[in-house]
Amino acid sequence: GGYNLQDKLGWPAVEYDEIRTFVVHLAREYLNVRKPWGKQSKEQLQIIFEKSKVRYPSLQEYEGDWVVSDFLKVYLKNSSGRGN
Repeated sequence: GGYNLQDKLGWPAVEYDEIRTFVVHLAREYLNVRKPWGKQSKEQLQIIFEKSKVRYPSLQEYEGDWVVSDFLKVYLKNSSGRGN
């Protein structure tokens, strides 16, 4: 199941894809993408949250960085599940 994040946010597709691409780029730079979400460094996640909000100030409206977290969780689920 799960929900459609884009529908929930009500963002235009272009904006959604742009921000998601940016977050994935940061994930590749700062995280170990072979590890699942729960095994990531909190400090590294914080860097991604901060950089995302600097680049896209609208993200500051979402409490607890849940939007960026969701992008990361989906990406990591796909990338860490692909084997070693």
